[in-house]
Amino acid sequence: MCYCVLSLLLQGNDNVVYNGSFYYYTHEIESIVRFDLATRSPTKIKIPRNRFNKGSKGKLVSPLYKSGQPGNYVDLAVDENGLWALFGLDSENNTIILKMEPFSLELQWAWNISLNPFQASHLQIGD
Repeated sequence: MCYCVLSLLLQGNDNVVYNGSFYYYTHEIESIVRFDLATRSPTKIKIPRNRFNKGSKGKLVSPLYKSGQPGNYVDLAVDENGLWALFGLDSENNTIILKMEPFSLELQWAWNISLNPFQASHLQIGD
């Protein structure tokens, strides 16, 4: 059994393992982290504040769920198209969706959707 110590604080439980790396969000520095499980080295990308939250000095990302899952801020997912991140803006009622290249964490696309993140996080099939 191998134990790894993360150098950047893990936040929430909406994390993923993909292609030999563990992806997670750290709220202290508002960054998405790729932790390579073979080399045990982290790579991080700070969520670009100036693209979504011009002028606000507070936190960029709001809690993703109202209750029941404290500490979850960013929902991460992977598929054949890349790494995806979904989160709500703290200063607005908008939901942000980011598409990133999984290895470099390069931001490829970003959508700012005027949908309350609490509604997006509770959508179910058939709603």
